[in-house]
Amino acid sequence: MTNDYVSNILAVYNGASGDVMRSGIAWYANAHAFAQSLDNDIVRSAAVIAVISPNTSWSANKTLALKAYANMSGEGVGFPDKVSKVNRLFTGENPHNVVKGPKVTAFFHTILDPWNANVVPVIDRHAQDIAVGFRNTEKGRKPPAGKRYAEYADAYRE
Repeated sequence: MTNDYVSNILAVYNGASGDVMRSGIAWYANAHAFAQSLDNDIVRSAAVIAVISPNTSWSANKTLALKAYANMSGEGVGFPDKVSKVNRLFTGENPHNVVKGPKVTAFFHTILDPWNANVVPVIDRHAQDIAVGFRNTEKGRKPPAGKRYAEYADAYRE
């Protein structure tokens, strides 16, 4: 299956325009700069962004992170789990104890250090769709976890 994933990933990659490539290369550096703009403690701000991120567009994620920082609270950032995690971060809990799950953890680490080639790739719903070769519906898509997450990550590394 991994070879099929690699072929699908490369087909999309090789079909990308120069502008799309430049934008993609800069994406996490821009996310890092946004995290720096929120807080002197980039570990905390990257964690806040990451825990808000599941099933949230990037523009909404930024808006919700700005709201959280304006209030120094998770109130209004989404589901109760997200509110709780943001509140835990603002009360000083170690971000490494709050950020959980393969995608959220990878997102957190990539925002912290977008130049680290050893960080596990972020496998979100878009990356998953590229790997499998088609855009799935939200209902039909299973969140990548465990072995499936590792297979997608290996394919992207390759």
